[in-house]
Amino acid sequence: MVTNRKGKRAVFSPEDQQQHPALVGVFRDDKGEFKGVEVIFLDKNNPVKADLNMQKRSYGNKKGFGIELYKPQHNTGITYIAEGIETSLSIAESLGKDNHIIAISGASNMGNINPDMINDNVVICFDNDGKNADSLKALKSTITKLEEAGKNVIVSMPNEVRTDFNDMLKSEGSETIRSKIIHDITQSMGIQDQDTIQQIADKYIEDTAYKLDKPNPQGSPLDDLRKISAELIANVENPLDQYAKSYEKSIDKSDIKLPDNREIDKQLNIEISI
Repeated sequence: MVTNRKGKRAVFSPEDQQQHPALVGVFRDDKGEFKGVEVIFLDKNNPVKADLNMQKRSYGNKKGFGIELYKPQHNTGITYIAEGIETSLSIAESLGKDNHIIAISGASNMGNINPDMINDNVVICFDNDGKNADSLKALKSTITKLEEAGKNVIVSMPNEVRTDFNDMLKSEGSETIRSKIIHDITQSMGIQDQDTIQQIADKYIEDTAYKLDKPNPQGSPLDDLRKISAELIANVENPLDQYAKSYEKSIDKSDIKLPDNREIDKQLNIEISI
């Protein structure tokens, strides 16, 4: 990145030999050491990407590393992983900046992420590229690797094909994204009744809407969902209990009911063999 004659920061594009404003993300390892950058070239006059064949470029080493956009002051127990910077920013806009959010820079790099960089509970905010997309192979591989590392994995993606959460933010707004992700987290906990799932998700969103930019030093989405579930499902074994406590080191992960990865493929009407 350089400063041009007008004193504005810009990034040089080798394609058109010009300087452009840009969105720049820094890849770091689990120790916070610099490894590389990703540059998204922007238009000089409008809030869109630059008119270039290569609107995005990576420099340095990104394999196994992430762009940590937000890291809360306290451990919420969940890491949200997204493919790109734009999607990660959309997740932060929807769920609040007091969440651990990492951009991976492409589905192919997602499976390389160092497990030490993320919490025990992982929500993969995946792009919906369609049921025949090559990116689904990367998704399945990522789920397998993370589960082998002892992580609990949930996948959330837009319902509309060929869209991501950034597209969803622009067309439907942040509340729709928040509802979608919380719904998917709740559904992955083993609750079968769709009305109950929706009630839990709606109640959580209603209770936490005002907290989006007000960090709670003792708060956790998992704890909140567990409490809401206990209130709505009285005298019934709470399927969120083990998951909500899974980020606590005292819990034996072998006793935790993991989400069924086949739910992902059921949504996309494809077969899997993991």
